[in-house]
Amino acid sequence: MPINNINPEELVKVTGIINRNQAYKRRWKEPLFLDSDKPQVSLKNGLFLMPRYSKNEELDERNDLENQIQSLIYEKNDRFLLILGEPGGGKSTLVAYILNTYEDTEGRKPIVYPCVAMQKVTWSPTNYNLFEDIMRELGSLEYKRLSNHVLILDGFDEVEVDGSREDLLRHLYICWENASEDYGLKNFSLIITSRRNYLGELSRIEVPYIVLSRFDKDQIIEFCNKYFERSGEKTVSKHTIEEMKVMESVFGIPILLYMTIALGIDVGEGESESDEASIDYKD
Repeated sequence: MPINNINPEELVKVTGIINRNQAYKRRWKEPLFLDSDKPQVSLKNGLFLMPRYSKNEELDERNDLENQIQSLIYEKNDRFLLILGEPGGGKSTLVAYILNTYEDTEGRKPIVYPCVAMQKVTWSPTNYNLFEDIMRELGSLEYKRLSNHVLILDGFDEVEVDGSREDLLRHLYICWENASEDYGLKNFSLIITSRRNYLGELSRIEVPYIVLSRFDKDQIIEFCNKYFERSGEKTVSKHTIEEMKVMESVFGIPILLYMTIALGIDVGEGESESDEASIDYKD
């Protein structure tokens, strides 16, 4: 069922919760590793690597994730997208990328809020005033800005849900579909991010979604190339690189890969000094 019609003038006339745009923009620019003794690199100076993904049948066939993002920003038709991934799998990094890349473009402007900050929202598939509750949390000033924007609700997995999360997502999708008629929002798209393991079978998710994939062997090597090129470190254990490629199910998770490289952790056993060499990882 669609949400109830409301009078926008009846929304709480306060600023509401603060968006996290600036926090995510800082994340893009700040060093990823805080140890001052280590070479400092950031997403901004080229370390970001666009993840690959799988999708459900409701999404159009597109070549890569960049095309999916651009459709949310530029296409005439409004879009809804659920982004799923593992912990440390790149969801928040992707949000930071969207903000820093598309905030000043001619398309829809991205604006991000953490779901957990909306403490007065009853996250339930039977709450037919759900979208109204979200609008009240944003406050009247932010509500009026949502036309010509992409609203990003980050961390759907972090809120307590009364009922099925799959049903709640479907309810949110219906609310979004009715946003134009019920709220007068125009040119309005919605992104929700969540950890994959907080939802059940993908077949039960009845909204357009993508699942971020772990890095494969080629992406692990590409990530290493980017890091060593920008950090100035040219020597690493050949054994460690080979082990990371073999164990791609573990080191394909971006945060684990980065921490291993940045901390210089040896992976596996049988390491010896003779394994150390300046090698070209662009193989």
